[in-house]
Formats: sequence, C-alpha cells, structure tokens
Amino acid sequence: MQRTHFMALLALGWLACNDGIEVTTDITVPETRAAISLTELASYYADTLPCASCEGIFTELAILDDSTYFLSESYIGEQSQPLGSFGSFSREGDILTLGAADDSARRFKIMEDRIVQLDKDGSEMITGLDYSLEQTTQPDNPVTRPFLTNGFLKIEKNQGIFQPCGLSKIWELISDNGVKEANRFFAKQAAKLAEGVFVRATIELQPATDSTGLTFQVKLNSVSEQLATGCQ
Repeated sequence: MQRTHFMALLALGWLACNDGIEVTTDITVPETRAAISLTELASYYADTLPCASCEGIFTELAILDDSTYFLSESYIGEQSQPLGSFGSFSREGDILTLGAADDSARRFKIMEDRIVQLDKDGSEMITGLDYSLEQTTQPDNPVTRPFLTNGFLKIEKNQGIFQPCGLSKIWELISDNGVKEANRFFAKQAAKLAEGVFVRATIELQPATDSTGLTFQVKLNSVSEQLATGCQ
C-alpha cells in the first residue's frame, strides 16, 4: 500500500516536470548569528532608561576588564547622587548577565551597537518603551566620580579596606578626611568598625598600578548609614 502511494507521488512529480511546472527542493535555513566575542563587546554603554516614578534613569555601564563591570544609575529629577554597583559579569551567547545568575541579576541582549535590558526571566520587555543602552565614547575614568554604593567597610588605626557588594575584590582606603569621617560616624562602635561593618557610602575610585596591573584605591567621602542586612 505504502509502495503504491510512493510510486504515485513520483508519477505526479514526473508529470509536473513535463508540463513545464518547476519543482524545487531547496530549503532556506535561517542564518544563525555567532555569539559576539569579547573584543566586540564595547567598554561603555549609556542612555536614559524608563522609570515608573521619575523622569528617567540615566544609566551607564562600563566594562572594566574581562570579568568586572561598573553600573551607574542617576534618577533624573529625584536624586543628585548616582547609585553605583560593581560585580562580575558573564556572557552566554548574546546575553550579558551582571552579577549572579539569579532573580537579582540584570540581563541585557547584546546587539551590534547597543545592549537591550531584559526582564528578570531573560525575556524582552514588550512595553513600547526603549530599554536600550547605546554604545558610545567612554568618558575619562567613569568610575572616579562620587557615587553611592553598598559594601563592607573595615577601619583600624586609620587604615581601612572597602569591598563593594557583589564583588570579590577588596580595595584599600585612601587615608584622608573620609577615613576620619567614618571614625566619627562610628565613634561609639570603634570595635565594631575594626571588625568590619556593612554600610551605604559615597565613594570614589582612584586608579592605581601595582605588580598585578591596573587596580583601584577607594576614596571614602562619607558614610550614609549602617546596613543591618549586609549586602541584601
């Protein structure tokens, strides 16, 4: 039965060819774009992202090296001091993930000249709003401007370190008025400060060079508050 059906199909094909009807078996395969390489990933993206309660969030993403990013967010019309965060990024295909791959991670789709923010599930946001950051010229030392961030602070005898939340790197504090201000802020908790506390602080990063290459020292401007829940 199946053989009879197959022969009938062959016969129809032969008749079509002889009747001047062109029969083709070409199949178009969709082009697959290879994952963007690290050298194609720009070092700086910026633009204003939508905001539900303000005029917009001016967002800057700087790729510092092959694993570390710095994200700065300024809430237009609401806050003069930008919020900054550090961490490690990962890339799978054309998806860039900032931080740990969980619900708190920020995800972007890498395009040719921009990146587009995705939702927490890694899907495109269909809202009619523009969630893209454009690839643009990086300003001089984008991480050296004052910004608010959370991190682990430890100071003992005017020598201190700061570890931003989301980053395994620990940076030395520049011993200046900022260290003195932190000591005054924790005047009644000097022992606690010597052990280390989680804080929200305004800092600047100062590039430095050591035997491992480019690194940073932290200039502490002020401590805003102590965080009871650590980096959470």
